[in-house]
Amino acid sequence: MPEPAVAAEAANVAGLGRPNRHGNLGPGARPPAGANFLPIKALCESTMTAKRNRRKQTQSLQERLATFAETARERARSLPPGKERDMLLRRAKQNDATSHLTEWLSTPVYPRRGG
Repeated sequence: MPEPAVAAEAANVAGLGRPNRHGNLGPGARPPAGANFLPIKALCESTMTAKRNRRKQTQSLQERLATFAETARERARSLPPGKERDMLLRRAKQNDATSHLTEWLSTPVYPRRGG
C-alpha cells in the first residue's frame, strides 16, 4: 500500500481531487476547474525550510498592548456605529485585559507565611 502522501500526490496529479483529513479521497471529489495543487512533498519541504521571522522587540508586551488598544479606540471613534467599530472596541478591551493579566502574572510570588 503506498504512503498517504504519495497517494495524495498521485491523486492530485491525476485530477481526482483533494484528500480529506484522513488522507483518503472522497467519492466523486474533483478540484475546481483550473486549480493548481502543490505536490505534498514540495509543500512539506517549503514549510520545513522556511526561516522564522525573528526580531527584537523594542517595547514591552504591556506597552504594545496599550498602544494597540489606544489606536483601536481612536479609529473606533471615527467610525459610524457598526460591525467594524464594535470589533475594534472589543479588541481594545481584550488587549487591556491581556495587559492586566500579563502584569498580574509577572508580579513576584511571595512565599506562604507560617508554612
